[in-house]
Amino acid sequence: MLYYILKNIFGKYLLLFTCKSQRCYNNAIDLLGGEIMIRALHISLSIIVLLTLAASTYAAEHPSDSNDPAVQSPPKDGLLQTLGLDQEYLGLHGYLETRHYLDIKKDTRFEHNYEIRNNAMLSKELRLSPELSGLASVDMRFYILRNDIDGFQTADERIRLRELYADYAGNNFDLRIGQQIIRWGKSDEVNPTDTFTPEDLTEFFNYVERAKRKVPVLAAKHVSYWQLFSLEAIWIPFFNKTRIDEAGGDWEPYLYRFYRNMGLRMRDDSGPSEDLKNSTYAVRLLHEADNYDFSLSYSYHFQEIPALELEPVVREVAPGISVPTFDINPVYPRQHTIGGDFETVIGRIGIRGEAAYTTDKSFLSYDPAVTSGILYRDAFDCVIGADYTFKNNLYVNLQYALQTILDYPAELQTQEFEDSIVWRVTKDFKHDTVTLKSTGRYYMSTQDAVVECSIEYDITDALNLSSGIFLYYGDENTHLIGQFNKNDQVYTRLKYSF
Repeated sequence: MLYYILKNIFGKYLLLFTCKSQRCYNNAIDLLGGEIMIRALHISLSIIVLLTLAASTYAAEHPSDSNDPAVQSPPKDGLLQTLGLDQEYLGLHGYLETRHYLDIKKDTRFEHNYEIRNNAMLSKELRLSPELSGLASVDMRFYILRNDIDGFQTADERIRLRELYADYAGNNFDLRIGQQIIRWGKSDEVNPTDTFTPEDLTEFFNYVERAKRKVPVLAAKHVSYWQLFSLEAIWIPFFNKTRIDEAGGDWEPYLYRFYRNMGLRMRDDSGPSEDLKNSTYAVRLLHEADNYDFSLSYSYHFQEIPALELEPVVREVAPGISVPTFDINPVYPRQHTIGGDFETVIGRIGIRGEAAYTTDKSFLSYDPAVTSGILYRDAFDCVIGADYTFKNNLYVNLQYALQTILDYPAELQTQEFEDSIVWRVTKDFKHDTVTLKSTGRYYMSTQDAVVECSIEYDITDALNLSSGIFLYYGDENTHLIGQFNKNDQVYTRLKYSF
C-alpha cells in the first residue's frame, strides 16, 4: 500500500524529468499543473491535523496546574486557535475528514480496489438581527480511486456550495428561503414519508448515514405555530434527482450496468425540465407534547430515481442494414405521498413509527407483454421500531420495515411483501471514548443484507478515529443490497470537527 501511495505522489513528478520528447514534456506539465495546488492543500491539511494531534497529546501528558490563563493548556478545539483565529468571533464550524477503503473481494481488474475519499466542510452562521439570520456552507472533496489497470486516478475534486439560506423568525411563524437540506420522518435510515428530496448514493451506504446523504435543494419553507399544532409548507421550484455512481463505478446500480453491458443506448437523463409546473409541494401538520409527538404529511413530487423504460427502435448499423433494438428512456413519474409518523417513550424505551402510501412507484417487470419492462403500482410502506439504553452503556435500536405493493401483478422483480430488519447496536467503553458498533439491514423476503462492524475512538473531543468492515450479501441480479455483493470493504476514517 505504501508503494502505491509513494508512486501516486512522486511518479508524475519523475515523469517530468524522464521525458525524451517535447510532447511528453508538455503532457507532463499539463498533468502536473492541476495537481500542485491540490497536493499542497493535502500536505497543509495533513500537517494541521498532525500538529493538532501532537498538541492534544502534549496537553494530555503535561496538564497545567496554574490558574493563570496565559499558561493554561490550549482548548480542546485548538485548530482555529493554532491558526490565530477566534472561532466564537468568526462563527465558523466544519470538519476535515479522510476515509480509506480497501476491497476484500477480488472481482475484476477494473474494479476500484482502493479508495481515498477526502472531504471538508466549512459553514458560517449569520445573524443580522434578532429576527433575521442564515447560514452559508461549502462542501469540498477530493477523491482518488485505484484499479489494477489505471492505478491511482483522481475521481472527483471540487468545491461546491452546500447550503445558503436566510431565516426570518416572526411572532408565530418561521420562514426559510434558499438552498437547504430538508428531511422528514422519525425512523432511522428508512423514512417512507421523506420521498421528495434527493440523496447522494454515489457511495451507496458506505459510512454515510441517511441524514448526511441528503442533497440540499433550492426551496422555501414556512412553518406556522399554534398552541397545539404547527403547520409546515414547502415549495421546491425545480426538480432535483438522486445522485448515483457513474457508469462502470463500483456502486453503479445493477440495472444500469446490465443495460450498459448489453450495449443499449441511454437517452437524456436530466429529468423533468426546469419549469415551475414541475415544482414539488409538501405540507406537514405536527403536534408535539411532553411524552409524544406525531405528524401527518402530504407531498406531490417526482420519483427521485428514474424508471428505466425500454423503448423499441430500429437502428442502422451499416448502409442499408438496420436492426431492431432498444433505447433506455429514464422516466421520473409524478407521485403523491400521504403519510405520518409518531414518537413516544414508555419508561426507558423509545418507540417510533412511520408509514406512507405512495402512488405510481416503478417496478421492473419480467412479463413479455410489458414491452417497456416497467410497471407502475401504488405501494404502502411502514416502519416500527424501538430503542433502549442499558445501564452498562449498551444501546440497542431495532426496526421492522415492510413494503406492500397494491394490485400486485405476476412476474415483478420486487416481491409483493418485502420486509426487513434494521438495527444499530453500540457499546461504549473507557469513559465513552471507545465505541463498538454494529449496524445493518436484513431483508427476510430475499435474504439480502448489509452489515457494518466498527470501532471508534475519540482521541479528543474534536478528533475521531474509526475503523471497520462492510459486508454485502444477496443475489447480484436484484434491485436490493445483493447487487453489490462483491463490494465488501474494510475502512479507516480520521475526522476533525471544529
